[in-house]
Amino acid sequence: MDSEIIFLVSQKLEINEKSVQTALRLIEEGGTIPFIARYRKEETGNLSDVQITSIVKEYKQISNFLARKKTILSEIESQGKLTDELKEKIENCETLSALEDIYLPYKPKKATRGSKAKEAGLEKLSKEILEEKDLNLSLYIKKDTPYSDEEKVLQGALDIIAEDISCDTDIRTFLKSSMLKNGYIKTSLVDESKDPHKKYQTYYDTSLLIKSIKTHQFLAINRASNEGVIKYKFLFDDEVYKLKIYDKFYKDDHRYKDYLEKTVEDSYERLIKPSISNYLSSYLFDLAQEESLVTFSSSLTDILMKPPYKANRIMGFDPGYHHGCKLVVIDGNGNVLYTGVIYPTITEKAKENFLKPFIKVLKDYKVEIIALGNGTATREAEDFIVEALKEVPTCNYEVVSEDGASIYSVTKVAQEEFPTFDPNLRSSVSIARRLLDPLSELVKVEPSGLGVGQYQHDLDEKKLKESLSDVVYKVVNDVGVNVNTASKSLLSYVSGVNKTLANNIVEHIKSNGAIKNRSQLKKVKGFGDKAFENAAGFLRIDGNEPLDITSIHPESYETTYNILKSLNLSFPSDLDKIRGLGEEKWCSAAKTLKVSNELAKDIYSELIKETRDPRGEAIKLVRDNKYRTIDDLKVGTILQGTVSNVADFGCFVDIGVHISGLVHISEIANAYIAKDKIRDYVRVGQIVKVKVIALDKERERISLTMKDINN
Repeated sequence: MDSEIIFLVSQKLEINEKSVQTALRLIEEGGTIPFIARYRKEETGNLSDVQITSIVKEYKQISNFLARKKTILSEIESQGKLTDELKEKIENCETLSALEDIYLPYKPKKATRGSKAKEAGLEKLSKEILEEKDLNLSLYIKKDTPYSDEEKVLQGALDIIAEDISCDTDIRTFLKSSMLKNGYIKTSLVDESKDPHKKYQTYYDTSLLIKSIKTHQFLAINRASNEGVIKYKFLFDDEVYKLKIYDKFYKDDHRYKDYLEKTVEDSYERLIKPSISNYLSSYLFDLAQEESLVTFSSSLTDILMKPPYKANRIMGFDPGYHHGCKLVVIDGNGNVLYTGVIYPTITEKAKENFLKPFIKVLKDYKVEIIALGNGTATREAEDFIVEALKEVPTCNYEVVSEDGASIYSVTKVAQEEFPTFDPNLRSSVSIARRLLDPLSELVKVEPSGLGVGQYQHDLDEKKLKESLSDVVYKVVNDVGVNVNTASKSLLSYVSGVNKTLANNIVEHIKSNGAIKNRSQLKKVKGFGDKAFENAAGFLRIDGNEPLDITSIHPESYETTYNILKSLNLSFPSDLDKIRGLGEEKWCSAAKTLKVSNELAKDIYSELIKETRDPRGEAIKLVRDNKYRTIDDLKVGTILQGTVSNVADFGCFVDIGVHISGLVHISEIANAYIAKDKIRDYVRVGQIVKVKVIALDKERERISLTMKDINN
């Protein structure tokens, strides 16, 4: 580890230098971020997993930045052009963009007008122009070359000057800053036929101040441009900038002012403006991408943290038309008890014919809730289910997102789980299990397939995958995993467990039966001491060791039992007494045994938890079945819905009409909400009461409010 980089990370993140160093050392020694954050608090100064992740990321970024500086210094030195002043400028550079601007004049380039002119020996002429010397253009003429007459020779020399202007670091820095503050992005329509639903109508012809553009606005403009609906360009005070460039380099009474003014214009229009426009596009996209990754990560967290639905019998209902509606019934452990296909969505007659058989299945299997997929034919399937439930009042239904279900159905994981099922039935199982235990089922799908954001497919695929995978990893370890019932997919996200070890755990349980305590994990092939240290606290076992159902690490079992013994208590039989004891008395007893206060508090909080699952209890949505399409709504309609997505400008709410309504950020609460605080008010999966405030049936847009709704 580099002490200079550790210092820089500490300064950047405002985290104690010793804590940064300790966290990086523990990572280097093979510790995982969840393990270090939960079980090495005393060493790191109580750093959170978010802070440790930031430390690792920042250390890597700064390392790469310093390595780039070293490469650039070496390259310029090899050219014999590294002065003390330039070296100091590079070493003091603080951003990658500024560093690359400094390097630009020395960077190996493809052949350009300026480089070709230099190769033809016109650099001397360009200097003579700048130094206001008498010019003899005929001396530079070369027959049978691009510089065969005086006019072409002069232009070649001016091309060199234009290129030098465009590479000036100070000019580029000034223009980038000024254009970001004062420039506009201008859109114009290209082909309206490529936007049949008028999704991008707002951006057909508009101007937006660059510094004020919102993340979602730029992503929409970017997508519309990529789809050929619109085009966009940046607008600047071109004449002002050209004048500033001229004034920086040349005096007003320069002998060759006319030449240089045209050269500045050429440099600006041909080289500088396109280059900085590209920079601005990249800058705005990168900014939008970073904000979107945070938004998408938060949405995925909400999706994965949705509480499990406690039921002994759940039906998965995957709706369809001519290929039928695929049904499965699962038990409380996710095992499939029944499969079938019905065709009630084609005609009214078919609906009547399948009603009684469907009701019989619900009654025979004592189905408590139906998980209805939100895909094709959902509305007709919902009508059918509502009719059937009149005869089965003990059963309920909930519309469940199908995002990723079809992806899962054709994966190797799905084929291994249900080798005899066709993909449609596998999708039905996935839909049912998403109610039973959302996290356990959704980890089988690539995170990007779960519909976490409106523009997720526009982002860098690698960055999106890494960001969302980090979310799954964090959530799985925050929740904890029952080792004896978990799938390989779920186990592979546990701290210290890779895909190979996850497979070995499942195979070990198949061959030897349930694991009875955490110590037995070491009998699994490949489960070494380091893997055990990293993983044990996140794996739950309801066996012969009571502490195995908690997140207390086995390394602290002896300490835990010593404290309990000193208080003449046992776990779990004296759980009520332990809770009644209070943290202060517990920590006081721990202190006499020389147990740190931090560790004692952590142990106590784990022992007294009311529930081991941080996801809470599932809340049932009460649907009003008279609102089935946008045509059933009117301004003033009040109904319940589920938040399906959250963005920096508001949230989308599924109200059961197959078009999600938008609650603008200004309509979420009476108080002002900053865009980075929106998740303090709404989260994906939350059930909310909303009122319709505007309808655009042609464009299929519903505007909602959550304010001032009578209960």
